[in-house]
Amino acid sequence: MTHPFINASKTILHAQRDVIKDVVFINRAIAHRALDMQSVAVKKGSALLGRNRSRYTEQVRHTLVNGARQFDLTARRVVDGTSDRAIDSVEQVATMIERQLFPRLERSFDGRVVANLDRFGAPAAEVVAQLAERASDAATKVLAYAEPNGTTKAVRRVAAKTAPARRRAGRAVRKVKPRA
Repeated sequence: MTHPFINASKTILHAQRDVIKDVVFINRAIAHRALDMQSVAVKKGSALLGRNRSRYTEQVRHTLVNGARQFDLTARRVVDGTSDRAIDSVEQVATMIERQLFPRLERSFDGRVVANLDRFGAPAAEVVAQLAERASDAATKVLAYAEPNGTTKAVRRVAAKTAPARRRAGRAVRKVKPRA
């Protein structure tokens, strides 16, 4: 039996997981944008060094361009790998909570509810629904054997009297039944 507060907790868990994933993707985009800006700065610096034609500035320019290229590739791999690991970790934690914590919480809550209902002598909603169904079936069988004269009014009266009880029992069962 799934309880409304557990369903709400599951919804919140999914929403938080999605928000965290969005934050990771945004941070990844920001990091890539920063690396793009750095590449632009290196290109402009290289162009400035290229204007001054000396042997020393050509070596500095060549070292700067090669170093920046290598740094850029490494930094992008680190950013992508870190964000992928973060997303995988978020998924693992959310899955663990869904598969382990929520079922334990449901069993614990169900056990306490049933124990308290037993302590007060109140039947569970499923038992009430079964009893209402049995009473309805018995009333239908009794009316089937009644004499034909005047039974239509009696059937209508019985149906009118049992309809609210059937609706209440149906609502109670719907509240108790687990949602998939």
